[in-house]
Formats: sequence, structure tokens, C-alpha cells
Amino acid sequence: MHQSILAHRQIAMNASIIRRKERTSQPGRAARYN
Repeated sequence: MHQSILAHRQIAMNASIIRRKERTSQPGRAARYN
């Protein structure tokens, strides 16, 4: 159970990092979100 919580947190962090990279690589879309 404890291991699954850590795995879920890791996935969430990876997703946020990917989202941030997409935001920086696509200025037009970033401006729309912000």
C-alpha cells in the first residue's frame, strides 16, 4: 500500500513536468492558459 502511494506521487510529478515542458515549448498555448 505504501509503495503504491509513492508510485502514484512519482507519476503525478512526471505528469506535471511533462505539462511544464509542453507549456514552454508551445508559447501560443501557454499564453492562452495563463
